[in-house]
Amino acid sequence: MKEKLLNLLKKISVLKGIILFLFLLTLSWSIWHFSSHFFARDKVLKPFYYSLISSQVFFLTNYFSANQISFQKIEYNKIQFASKYTIRITDECSGLQHIFEIIFILTFYVGSWRKKIWYIPLSILIIYFASLLHLLILSFSLLISPKSFIFMHDQVSRWIFFSFFLFIWIFWEEKFAKFGKK
Repeated sequence: MKEKLLNLLKKISVLKGIILFLFLLTLSWSIWHFSSHFFARDKVLKPFYYSLISSQVFFLTNYFSANQISFQKIEYNKIQFASKYTIRITDECSGLQHIFEIIFILTFYVGSWRKKIWYIPLSILIIYFASLLHLLILSFSLLISPKSFIFMHDQVSRWIFFSFFLFIWIFWEEKFAKFGKK
């Protein structure tokens, strides 16, 4: 009986990192969604960040299309193409929520603060560029084949984006956290 209990504890200890990650992810998601009424996030941070990412998507879409795409209007969270299609950038698509989540997770996760000081900013950059890639994929799918937009949003670019997010944590877990390792 004692041996079975020890084997079970060993198996559970392997899952400590995953359980902690899922707990911190759930907690950070909850804080993000329930805090919007209490902080200036919606009035200060979002317009600044959305303007930044919208202008980057605008610039990169224009650049990669060799200036063949005409834009009708660009607002702080919307890009309206002359072909009547509009992309509205939300918290999830912009990467802003995921930046908050990765900062939260890495701050409270196991690991050295010396490594966190450079790894957290690097993670922010990775998520920012992953969200740019996500929005570029969506922009081109909307312009090339509007019928494919929902599939590209829900099945392709979203999973590419989440892969970047998961990679950041897995790399931290394997290289720096040393969770459960002696």
